[in-house]
Amino acid sequence: MSKILEINNLSINFATRDGSFTAVNNISFDIEKNQTMALVGESGSGKSVTAMSILQLLPKPQATYSQESSIKFNNKEIIDAAKEDLLSIRGNIVSMIFQEPMTSLNPYHRVGNQITESILLHSNVSKKEAIKEAMDLMSLVEIDDVSRRFYSYPHELSGGQRQRIMIAMALVNKPELLIADEPTTALDVTIQAQILDLMGKLKTELACQFYLLLMI
Repeated sequence: MSKILEINNLSINFATRDGSFTAVNNISFDIEKNQTMALVGESGSGKSVTAMSILQLLPKPQATYSQESSIKFNNKEIIDAAKEDLLSIRGNIVSMIFQEPMTSLNPYHRVGNQITESILLHSNVSKKEAIKEAMDLMSLVEIDDVSRRFYSYPHELSGGQRQRIMIAMALVNKPELLIADEPTTALDVTIQAQILDLMGKLKTELACQFYLLLMI
């Protein structure tokens, strides 16, 4: 099977006042076509660090990789890749859903406008078309009463609704790989189940247009 992501011997260290700290130690895994993969571990086990390393979002020079570390996307090494190459991947080919939507959504802008702006930034469409696409995405992620929720501010939505907005924003550019970094953090058990069920439904409804790496 074709592989979209190959991680081999990934080890990540952080420089601290007390010396070097190993956050990820020699991890390897692949994501193949039509596959959903879950990386499971307790808090502090390095899941988020691994997720951020895929998009090369870790701070440098504080974060360093071992010489054996390799992260390949579509057979192309991305550790120490050129900035232009990384920018072409982030958000366009690989999207990420972060843990806490309240830290990712702008509290001063309506959620519908934030999705619309993201569409306008990456697509050559009119504002009217972008608004329609944003509403369609909100419907896709099962936001109720879209015509009203479109004009809501983040604080006016529940935690589950905010997370659905983040999923919609991550799907704007129809990414090949969608990384969900603990998407159910701070949600109650019932809503956690709904969000995980939604991720599975989206993969089916979108005919596996994206691969899914799920950090839980």
